[in-house]
Parts: sequence; C-alpha cells; structure tokens
Amino acid sequence: MEPVDPLRHPLLHCVIQGARWAGEDQFPGSVGPDLFEEWLRFITCEGEFDRFRERLQASRSAKHRNATFAEIGAAYFLKKRCGLPIIAWEPVGPNGKEGEFLIALPGGRQMFVEVKGPEWEAEIIDSEKKLGEPDPTTRPARLDQPKYVDGEAFFFAAEPPIFKAVEKAYPKLPDSMPTLLIISDDLRVPLSEMPVDALLGAFYEKGISGAKGFSGENGCFFDRRYEKLGAAGTLNLVPGPPPGSTLGFQFSLFRNPNALPAVAVPQDAFAAIAIYDGLPR
Repeated sequence: MEPVDPLRHPLLHCVIQGARWAGEDQFPGSVGPDLFEEWLRFITCEGEFDRFRERLQASRSAKHRNATFAEIGAAYFLKKRCGLPIIAWEPVGPNGKEGEFLIALPGGRQMFVEVKGPEWEAEIIDSEKKLGEPDPTTRPARLDQPKYVDGEAFFFAAEPPIFKAVEKAYPKLPDSMPTLLIISDDLRVPLSEMPVDALLGAFYEKGISGAKGFSGENGCFFDRRYEKLGAAGTLNLVPGPPPGSTLGFQFSLFRNPNALPAVAVPQDAFAAIAIYDGLPR
C-alpha cells in the first residue's frame, strides 16, 4: 500500500487505520489520494462519514472497499457534476431491501438510485465456468495474481457484467418513482473503453447499430423483463484532456423504453451535463 500523508489527506488516513484490507494492494494507486480525500470530504458534508468509515474499515477485501467507494463516487457525481441533490441515504425499497440513496429531480420528484460495481475477480470466475472447469467451487489460481498480468490475453464482452448488475439491482427497485442503476465497474477492460455498439447491444436489441452480442441474448431493455428500471448508466473515471492528467467522470445513460411510466427517468434529469443517451431514436 502506498503511504498516505495524514496532514494532506486526514480523512483517507483515518479510514485506512485498522482497515482489514490495508496492505492488500497498492491503494490508492493510480487514482491517487486527492480524489478519495475529496469524496470523503463530500460525505462528511452530507453527515455520512462515520457510517462509510465503519463500512470501509470493516470491508473484508480490497474489492469490497472498491464497491463502497463506487457508491461514494456515484453520489458525488450526481450531486457535484449533475446538480442532483441527495435527499435520503439508504432508502428502503421492496421487501425491506435498501438502495443507495434518493435524489431530487426537477419538478419536485424523487429518484431511487442503486449502484453496482462489477469487479474483475467475478469476471475471472465466470470465464472459468464457461471453460468447463471440473470443480466450479475451486478458487481459480488466477485470483492469486494481480488484476493485470503482463502479456496476458483474454476475451471480454460488455453483456455479462451489465446483465449481472441489472439482475442483482432489480429486486431492490420500487415501482412508484423513477429508478436509476449506476454501473461503476472495476473490470480489466473498463466499460468506458468498450465500443458504443457493445454497450447498445447489452441494453437494447441485438443488431442495433451493428452490435453483435457475446451471449446471443437481446439486451436488458429489449422487452419488459426489467420494467421497474427506468434507466442505467455506466460511470467511469477517465484521464482528463492534456496538458493536465487529472481524472474526470465519463457517464453514458441508457433509458429503458419499456419502463413503467412511473419509473421512467425524465429527459431533463441530466440537463446540467452533456451525456451520451443510448436510447434508440
């Protein structure tokens, strides 16, 4: 683990102390401590620092830590970059299942937000299952290696992690207000680096814009299977334009044309930023 200066990054330093994952990897790595400190200042202003500190320190591994930071980053993005205030944390959805937060929309409406962070470890486990490993309960040896291995070649498709994220989020979603799933991944090939056609194929009908799906299935929004999900968005950190090297957000929104009217995400919800809207015209 890289050292964190307690004077320059006091909140991040506080989180790391006693964390179960301390020393597991090179955190904060290429993202750097400045961004994490900014996110932690944000949740401090929201009155949520103690709750997230406890979650982060109790995280069983680096991947659980990353999933928690993905939630914080998504909340930061929606409020600071999109101008959408957070009005409640951990809202309760169907069957007592909690989402991440509620945000205020123009016109006095609210939107229920769930965040999922597909990780590279699950990607490897799924790929070995597809290769027909004799004992699917055995821990793949590849998980004992770093995320990236020099010279390693592998196949990647956008559909499996997107499909899984939607399936895992869906039981939490209410049917009485707009709903949004944010997918903030930690995959070996980030979704931000996938061709637009691959993302379109994951959400809509195969063949749209020439998309050819890995799984052969139609996308999540092709029919009414996920009618309680108003929209999904992929959110990634990407390098900013030169000459600076700071990281910025890349957000792509995919609205569900088969969503229930009550859960549809209004077109003006993200009017404050320029985004790519994947909804077929």
